[in-house]
Amino acid sequence: MSNSLRQTMDRILNFFFFRFLPDKISPDFFTALRLAFIPLVLWLLALHFFGWALVAFAAAAIFDILDGSLYRLRKKSSGWGIILDPVADKLLIILSCLLLSLYYPFAIVLILSVLADLMIIFSAFLLMLVFEDFRLPHADIFGKVKMFLESVGVAFVFGYLVFGSFWLWPSFVMMFAAMLLGFASFLAYGINFARGK
Repeated sequence: MSNSLRQTMDRILNFFFFRFLPDKISPDFFTALRLAFIPLVLWLLALHFFGWALVAFAAAAIFDILDGSLYRLRKKSSGWGIILDPVADKLLIILSCLLLSLYYPFAIVLILSVLADLMIIFSAFLLMLVFEDFRLPHADIFGKVKMFLESVGVAFVFGYLVFGSFWLWPSFVMMFAAMLLGFASFLAYGINFARGK
C-alpha cells in the first residue's frame, strides 16, 4: 500500500472511529483481539462452519488494519505489541492455511505457502542464535506483497468453501502467487544477509 493511500485510510479511520476511542486504548488492544480470534477461526473451521469462520477471519483482518492505523496515528505501543503484531499475522495465516488444506482441492499451494513462511521464521531464529548482533530485518517488498496476496487468497479459499466454485481459481492464483513470493522473499533475505556478513 502506498504512503498516500495509507495516510488517506488513516484519516478516514480517525474521523469515523479513532477519535471516539479513549486515549488509553492502544494498538495492542486490536493485536490482542486478533490473537483471540485465531482459535475462534480454527474452531469454526473444525466444525465446518465455513461462513462463520470467514466472518471471524475477516474480523481478524480488520483488527490488523485498525492496529496498524492506530499505531501510525498515536505512535503508542508496548514492546510486546511490536513483537506480537507480526506473530499474530503469521499464526492466523499459517494455522488457517493448514486447516483449510483439509477441504481445498489445491491443498499443495496452501502447504507450500506455509512452508515458505516457516523457512523464513526458522532461518531468522537460527541466525539470531548463531549471530549475537543479528536483528530481524523489516519485511521487504516480496514479504509485504506476499502477506497481502496470502491474506486475500485465504479469504478467497473461504469464499470457495462458502459460495462455491466461482472462487476456486481466483483463490488458487492468489495462493500460488503468494507461495512464489514467499520463496522469493526467503531467497532475498538470504542474499541480503550474506551481503551484510
